[in-house]
Amino acid sequence: MDLAINLTKYQISCDLFQFSSSINEYCDISTIKGICRCSGGQLFYYKNYNDIINGESFSNDFYKLLTRKQGWESVMRIRCSKGISIKHYYGCFYRRSADLLSIPTIDCDKSITVLLSHSTLSTSTINIDGGDGDGDEKKEKYISDPYIYIQSALLYTNSNGQRRIRCCTKQIPVTSSYDELFNNINLSVMTSLIAKQAVFKMLSKDIASSRMFIQDCCISILSSYCKYCSNNSNLKTESEYPLSLRYLPLNTLGLLKCGAFGDIRDISKLWINIDER
Repeated sequence: MDLAINLTKYQISCDLFQFSSSINEYCDISTIKGICRCSGGQLFYYKNYNDIINGESFSNDFYKLLTRKQGWESVMRIRCSKGISIKHYYGCFYRRSADLLSIPTIDCDKSITVLLSHSTLSTSTINIDGGDGDGDEKKEKYISDPYIYIQSALLYTNSNGQRRIRCCTKQIPVTSSYDELFNNINLSVMTSLIAKQAVFKMLSKDIASSRMFIQDCCISILSSYCKYCSNNSNLKTESEYPLSLRYLPLNTLGLLKCGAFGDIRDISKLWINIDER
């Protein structure tokens, strides 16, 4: 991690190509991946590498890495309108401060995911005698505006040495209808966010915690739909699911069966080792 932080100070991004000569060879990917993640780089892993089988894939990956358009010495800041705050960032970058992301190189294959939350309004407590209290009470502040706004600003240097800034602003409508809220869920984006959160759960605790988190997310979402939008206490048939969430159980099972979060009894049959996970 210290090496990755030093690389970002000098605007250096590290891309690693890791090869293993046999299926059971251990490369310690879980340790060295931090260099790529914090420096905005990319990790390529070739299990049981064979030049005849994997040579073309390696050549294509290496060629794309060297020829794609890049932005250099880039920093990003994301801002929100009143009532909304950023709870967490997900992606390959180094966080210099609370809202400043350092990305030595930026390209079309990199993405930043942010988790938004409602802001809380802090109000000072008042003593009975009229004096100001030392404590703060946090109250939930409802959004009364019809829209919220998210703005991202990316400052970077292009390949011609010109310093550029790219600013993107997104207007998101606010609704008080639970039906409208659930019907406009983007399932692909939500599944990707759950997977990213589960990865952090696995790195900080264990794989059992990440698998339980994935299951709890699915149960919580569908339980909330039954509570606020459906007349039934449970969902028995496919027609009772909203169109936006119809494949959420399937996506959840897909995450639980994939190589990253799969049970050891399932992935051992597929010869998936710890590095590939």
